[in-house]
Amino acid sequence: MRIAVISTFPPLRDNYGAPTALLYQLLRYRPAHSVVDLFYYDLVGTPDHLIQNDLPTLELGEVCKLPISKENPKRKKQVRVFDWIKKRIKYNAHQDDEPPLPEQVSLFRADHLIIQKINAAKPDVVWLYPYWLVNWIEYMNCKNVIISGMDSAYLHYERALRHGNWVHPSDAQAYVDHLVLNYNLENKVAKTLARVHMVGQADAQKFNSITNTQKAFFVPYPCHHYVALKQNLNQCEGKINIVITGGNYESYVGDHLKRVVVALSNAQDDILKNTYRFNFIGKGYIDYAEMLTNSGFEVTHEDWVVDYAATLATFHIQIFPIAVGTGTKGKVLSALASELLAIGSKFAFENINVVPKRDSILYEEPEDIVNILSDITQNRPMYAEMAKRAAQKTRKSHAPDLTAGLFWQNAFSGL
Repeated sequence: MRIAVISTFPPLRDNYGAPTALLYQLLRYRPAHSVVDLFYYDLVGTPDHLIQNDLPTLELGEVCKLPISKENPKRKKQVRVFDWIKKRIKYNAHQDDEPPLPEQVSLFRADHLIIQKINAAKPDVVWLYPYWLVNWIEYMNCKNVIISGMDSAYLHYERALRHGNWVHPSDAQAYVDHLVLNYNLENKVAKTLARVHMVGQADAQKFNSITNTQKAFFVPYPCHHYVALKQNLNQCEGKINIVITGGNYESYVGDHLKRVVVALSNAQDDILKNTYRFNFIGKGYIDYAEMLTNSGFEVTHEDWVVDYAATLATFHIQIFPIAVGTGTKGKVLSALASELLAIGSKFAFENINVVPKRDSILYEEPEDIVNILSDITQNRPMYAEMAKRAAQKTRKSHAPDLTAGLFWQNAFSGL
């Protein structure tokens, strides 16, 4: 069985500037006796040591890094696309509050020398990752093509418009433009022969709905990297450590984090201040860290940590003030697998095999977190058991070998 993979970034054990780990885990647990030829652009500028460490472990066939030329004037339009996608990656990773301008540009131009090489090898499956590579499909001789969308960009902008905290209608114009742009893009994908892989159930449903097809399918996201807690919620001595990570990006958290911090700062409850320590990891938290400190809470703040999984295992609770989101939230998945007690919005727990209110804590309004934390102080064993149950479910249902098996079952179903 031969598989050809074309990607805009290399597969890596952990995410580096883009969702590189999904590609790695699905390739790592591919069907036995299959040969994978990998053709990739390095859109995120991956350090050489990561590629040298990770790619050999996948035991690939041919590996070809595709050049990104800035000298050839015939490729000027393509260079602009690369710059646009770099900004889109930063926006999706919540490293940039502003989405890239929705210019009507062609996506990745098909590299015909590479296509000739792939067609000559006669692969059983061609996998494109992600669907910025849709323009390649028409030149493929293989009739079994999978294209990964991760999540539906159309759904993201639809939710942002519905749930965003818009002061003036003009503030939402960029999101309206992107809604139209991604409606057109996803319909362009639907007109090809490819089946579409999503890590969000609502995303797959939305794609099928707006394209009037049944081409999109959902596979749970693999939970590939976590470290079990050193002490669970009920075992910890001293203050309970609460962590908030990912950065304060309005496109992601909206006004939820602000409302959480204001409510905690205004709470006249010395028990909360004597029980909990707040820890922030990421950018954009300075003002909120100061607000909590000034109100009497113990607070730490780091922009970045060397080993995120190991650091996470030193905490007990993680809060996810997510106002808008699609797909699977990787940080939520990691927290649950590590056995942190997770507190979040309805979007936080999407596409993760836990039951909010039973295995995790779902807040209706951000201000509810004050009462939630008060209740935890009185019922630690119950909440520790909740976190343990969520960890067991997450580790089992999102195990990389299981999720990869589901993906490849779909990939080869057309043969």
